[in-house]
Amino acid sequence: MKTGKVSEVILKRSVLKFLGTKQKNTPVISLDAGRIFYDESTDLLFATASMQGNQFGLIESVFHRAVNNIYAKGGKPIAVSVALTLRRHADEQELKVYSKELNRLSTLYSIPVLSGETMVGAGATQNTITIHATGKVNKQSNTMDKKQESIEDSIKDYQIVMSKYIGLAATKLLIESRKEKLKERLTESFLAGGKKIGELLSIQKDMEVSKDFDIVCSHDVSEGGIFAALWEIGESLQCGMEIALDSILLIQETIEVCEALDLNPYLLYSGGCVLFVTKEGESLVEKLNSEGIPASVIGKTTNTPDRIVRKEDEIRYLEPFKGDEIYKGLSE
Repeated sequence: MKTGKVSEVILKRSVLKFLGTKQKNTPVISLDAGRIFYDESTDLLFATASMQGNQFGLIESVFHRAVNNIYAKGGKPIAVSVALTLRRHADEQELKVYSKELNRLSTLYSIPVLSGETMVGAGATQNTITIHATGKVNKQSNTMDKKQESIEDSIKDYQIVMSKYIGLAATKLLIESRKEKLKERLTESFLAGGKKIGELLSIQKDMEVSKDFDIVCSHDVSEGGIFAALWEIGESLQCGMEIALDSILLIQETIEVCEALDLNPYLLYSGGCVLFVTKEGESLVEKLNSEGIPASVIGKTTNTPDRIVRKEDEIRYLEPFKGDEIYKGLSE
């Protein structure tokens, strides 16, 4: 199997098939966070994110990925727990760096770290960071986990909106991790601009704005990039879609980094970006923009089985998640 999250085919065949066969709530494709009853007005949300590598920036990516999964379900993160397995030859200084960064993120977003486990793997050559996020959500939240009875039988012509840009989290991590390689083509001042990307990785504000609109579905764009996230929305809603490639937003830093490292930005880890399905696409984009959040209507849902991306006369068909370009970029 490839490095990173397993493919959708393997996930269905060897994981989801065996989970939840005797329980009410079961994991499904595109489910950002699991949801269970807490009291008459509130449900609890649970999400997990994990990445492997020796880059210090990984902990920021994993933190946002776990927490954003809670936000994407209309919830509020209330705590995280962390499991850190260090490679066999790691030193204590590495652990201190991870801990300081985790404390910075916890303080910045007022999300306490309540528990964790730290260990050294006997045969591990890379560090593994896993973060579990817990959140709460109002029972009246209309952010869906999968297709529900409240959705019309026909979901043709719902608009698909993206907020911010694709590839943000990966671009920041690659700039930090592959700086010497990137300096062969890009200037120091250009690469320094990538440090500001960290301010865009939380989707808290995006989700707050969206609460004023009738959102059928929202989905955090993470591993596999925007193409994988769009496919997962199609699976969740059991619909087709038409996407305009030129409407997908990305920053110049992402373009340059992907060209330098020969990566496809549309298959690249995109923490910080959210997809929304709604009948109020233009209004949502206008509101997001007014709040300083770049956004674009990138396509629409259809009643056909096809999930296509258009660029002028060219057509690409979306496919299930098979891998993420981030691992190719980090490994070279």
